[in-house]
Amino acid sequence: MFGIPYNVDFLDFAIQSNLKILAVRDEGYVVDGNYRSAFGLYRFNSDGTIDPSFGTNGIVNTQIANNSFARHIALQSDGKIVVAGLSTDNLIPYPILGGPSYKRTIVRYYPNGVIDETFGNNGIVTSNDESCRPYLQPDDKLLCRTPNTLIRYDRYGAPDIEFGTNGIIFVGPDS
Repeated sequence: MFGIPYNVDFLDFAIQSNLKILAVRDEGYVVDGNYRSAFGLYRFNSDGTIDPSFGTNGIVNTQIANNSFARHIALQSDGKIVVAGLSTDNLIPYPILGGPSYKRTIVRYYPNGVIDETFGNNGIVTSNDESCRPYLQPDDKLLCRTPNTLIRYDRYGAPDIEFGTNGIIFVGPDS
């Protein structure tokens, strides 16, 4: 698939204005009997070949905690890339059995794959909640949907206090 010589399961895709294709997945590996993973962000040319000018040979891996799982991707109007998923500092024994407590994790990158350190804490926003699907408003404020909440962040990754209660609207069965 897309010029990768091995089986890779991508979880979400986005197309940049230059028609290059971005894809996210988990980059997993085992170290000392524990599973570790990082956000994997890939870029392909419009013909499906990997774009070697992006990251390292077309791939940007971001290790946020001991384990980081990329789930969703969105593009801002200025071309910045937003990847949302989960992370945990817990080690996960391999093979994976059960799950530790996770944090919602959002990372913002420049169009070239370099982390945008003006967003959140050095480019990363985490909170003790589940993963969210990111949606970008025309003003580049980030709206994240979880099963029970809508959370809005300003352009710098801080909760938007003008939205709901401290940036959150509860929409689940208990709201």
